[in-house]
Amino acid sequence: MNTALFRIRLDVPAEAVDLALAAALATGAQGVEVKDAETGGPPPGRVYVIVWHAAETDDPRHREEMMAALRHRVGDGAEISWAAEGDAWQTRLAEDLPPTPLGTQFVALSPGSPVPMDRLPLWLVSGGGFGSGMHPTTALCVDLLESRVDADTEVLDVGCGSGVLALVALLLGARKAIGVDIDSVALVAAARNAEHNGVGQKAHWQAEMPTEGAQLVLANLYPGPLTQLAPQLSARVQPGGTLIISGFREGQRDALASLYADHGLHVVDAESRAGWHGLVLSSPAEVATP
Repeated sequence: MNTALFRIRLDVPAEAVDLALAAALATGAQGVEVKDAETGGPPPGRVYVIVWHAAETDDPRHREEMMAALRHRVGDGAEISWAAEGDAWQTRLAEDLPPTPLGTQFVALSPGSPVPMDRLPLWLVSGGGFGSGMHPTTALCVDLLESRVDADTEVLDVGCGSGVLALVALLLGARKAIGVDIDSVALVAAARNAEHNGVGQKAHWQAEMPTEGAQLVLANLYPGPLTQLAPQLSARVQPGGTLIISGFREGQRDALASLYADHGLHVVDAESRAGWHGLVLSSPAEVATP
């Protein structure tokens, strides 16, 4: 991947985030970041969708055509701006991450930082906006997965970002984890984080959804992707396995639960944090034939 990037930021109404994500991904981005009011973004009601592109595509005519296409797809409610990013994303990978508790056992912090006596370290390069575990939905997923991992667990983390959920599962003793993300910049951070935590041999990071399933599937996404990926996510849950989804508000909870029930998964647990919701869904075990 070319290390020099330029950035387009879409400032959109919160209800248009799925539309903006779809428009952004259609441009062939190297990376995508979403920021809301709880993660250093705009005031409530607005969301930043930030898209990185390789610098070799950065010529004025191409840039104007891309921004015009984004504006056409997203509509008049979007404010679109451009900025040169250069190698700044690599600098952000080395920024210090403030110690942040996750779940009942972990604290997320930068490599080399002092570790609180009562917590296990989860070493993370911050990844800038590519996923640091600071969003309430990430913490929510950690809460939901902590008691659902043992030494035989294989994990699939779809939309893994910088790998926080997969890494927590591995540090809890999971046998293997596959992290999937279309954001190539996030995958760089995930691989670095796996090495920092000593689980690089058990972690695999890729852009494509694997064909095989897992006992524990994680999907911390937005409602649009959770809806679109419902068939694929459900199919990846092995019989008797578990799917944890998050990234949605109360108004979308019932619709998502019903959708996944149509695919054979049923809610067995739920939790909320800072207005965000998460569901634990179970796949029925195979019925033995006489």
